Amino acid sequence: MDPPAPRPFRRPVLHQALVAVASLLVPRHDRAAWRARQDRRLFEWWLLAERGEFPRPGAELAQLLREAFTHAWRQRVPAERFRKWWGSPLAVIELACGAAAILALATGGCAYTRGLIRLADVLLAQRADVRSDVLAAHAFMLAVGWAVGATTLVLRHPPMSFGRLSAWALYLFQCIAATALISVAWIEGGAAWRACFPLSEGTRVLGTLLLSALYPAALGSTLIWITKDQVRRCPVCLHRLEMPVSIGSWSSVFNPPATELLCAEGHGSLVLPDAEDIAGRQWIALDDSWRQLFRHTPA
Repeated sequence: MDPPAPRPFRRPVLHQALVAVASLLVPRHDRAAWRARQDRRLFEWWLLAERGEFPRPGAELAQLLREAFTHAWRQRVPAERFRKWWGSPLAVIELACGAAAILALATGGCAYTRGLIRLADVLLAQRADVRSDVLAAHAFMLAVGWAVGATTLVLRHPPMSFGRLSAWALYLFQCIAATALISVAWIEGGAAWRACFPLSEGTRVLGTLLLSALYPAALGSTLIWITKDQVRRCPVCLHRLEMPVSIGSWSSVFNPPATELLCAEGHGSLVLPDAEDIAGRQWIALDDSWRQLFRHTPA
């Protein structure tokens, strides 16, 4: 019995259009050459698929397109530039603003939160009878979450003893932005959950209890992460420290194990004990004579 003939594949016209869309990410002076290379890869895939060389041609084509979009993005934003942006304080501000915009779009401009604010305004003005139990429930859970967050910050000892005023400002911005975003997300998420399930269903009660426990846990965990992130930032330029190197030994009393991190701009190095004793960290400032070793040469 003759083996079945391989199924013929049509020329990937649609996928060529997707490659054309990906080419818009490539800088203009490299776009034509990049597009020609990707079209050539698609043409070679088509020839091999026609010959039955691929056991899963659809998966191979999907991988080809993913690589095209990834390579196009790296052409627009090189890995070194993205890494530098990701560790900068500007990334914190932009990501917070982006998260706030996405949250506002997903919740209709935070409609339920705005409704609670209007309800509180009416209650304080005593202009009409309102449902104070709704406000009381939300206020109680917000107070619990903020108390957990404040306790977390006190126990974690905000590591700013060697920082400047700008470091304090970034740290406070991270804490305030995280608290606001998580609080609004919790309020809007609870409203969406109650809208999906009727009062008679036990899943609504279970979901409400789960959201009530999730809010302080999420807020406390986020504040702990922010504190750890602030520890690993340069107190001068506020960029994340890089190039971690392990030093010391657990068997040594005079030279305990620690991790040394370096500022990529040459401002200094930070020694962090592996035992997570924040009070034992040591910042070593470097003078301007070291700065030339850290200057990035253009590619």
